Amino acid sequence: MENLRQPSIWFAGLTSNRLTVVNDLDVARPWVAVQDIGTATLAAVADPRRFHEVVLELAGDVLPIRRGVEILNSVRATPIELPSSPAQAVEWGVMPELAKSQRRMDTYPAPARPEMAHALGIETTPFEQWAQGAVQAE
Repeated sequence: MENLRQPSIWFAGLTSNRLTVVNDLDVARPWVAVQDIGTATLAAVADPRRFHEVVLELAGDVLPIRRGVEILNSVRATPIELPSSPAQAVEWGVMPELAKSQRRMDTYPAPARPEMAHALGIETTPFEQWAQGAVQAE
């Protein structure tokens, strides 16, 4: 989720309001907040036997990039602009390595779902809750 806070390599020039993404904006994807990574780590350290050999695909929410930007734009003063096409993201200066990574996400989507963490007693942060806090922290 923090990739959507500026400065970020996901934005043209790191700080503009143009999101440089080449992947499909309407495909649901898992999102995770950095604080949830810490929460999961703390749970595993506190109870190593319970987490022994557990592979946790961690996500706080699953939604398309377009929906995530809509949520952020509902709470931000300055809206984020999405590219109309991958070609436009390239025009805006998407880093080649980032574009390659994003295309890989389209080809090999992550299986992470919030329910996986919840089944282990780990609470996660829904995107909308994260967005509210992210904007307040700016």
